[in-house]
Amino acid sequence: MLAICLDTFFLLLPRMLEISKFHWNWEGKILEFIWPLVVVYGFKWLTSKEVGLNLPDTKGWLLGLGMGLFFVIWNFLDFLVQETPSTVTSIHEFPLETLLFQFSMPGLAEELVVRGVYLAILNHYLGRQWKLFGASFGWGALLVTVAFMMSHVLAFSPKENQLVFNPQWIDVQTILLCFSLVYVREKTGSIWPCVLFHNLINGLSMLFIWIKLFLV
Repeated sequence: MLAICLDTFFLLLPRMLEISKFHWNWEGKILEFIWPLVVVYGFKWLTSKEVGLNLPDTKGWLLGLGMGLFFVIWNFLDFLVQETPSTVTSIHEFPLETLLFQFSMPGLAEELVVRGVYLAILNHYLGRQWKLFGASFGWGALLVTVAFMMSHVLAFSPKENQLVFNPQWIDVQTILLCFSLVYVREKTGSIWPCVLFHNLINGLSMLFIWIKLFLV
């Protein structure tokens, strides 16, 4: 709970101070990426291996890439049959900043916190008593999967200064995606394939919308 409160504080602090005029919360995500590094390398409360900061082998990178491309193709098929989100009406409301942000910050910050710090803490106390396709996992993996999905379903909007309910995140694809991310983390022992996986999904999904708006 302390880790969750710490992460929430740093994530919301820049917007509270209104440091940036960018559309996306770059400062919050940067701080969200930095504080786990301070915990690991500064205070040494967790080891870099526990958090998954070690680099994976080639197979680990390929697993993250392959899983990411699988969900990218899935999203692309959805993109072909779905309408552009009603909240986005022109390419001018969807700036290049959005693509740069989605291809970089969500994966770096969220993977290090959720499937890095949170999972390390839960695995330490709850253990990893099950195996699935060569990966050891336990209740921690299930808890961070549910927590990650719910953080998107019920999210705080700094712009509106209130909690926003996003029911579109409650579906089979989202559940499989969240569990696939934690599977890659446990299978490879590293967060970096998850970062690649995560940013591919976010970035290319936004790129599909951007291209559609450009063509329109």
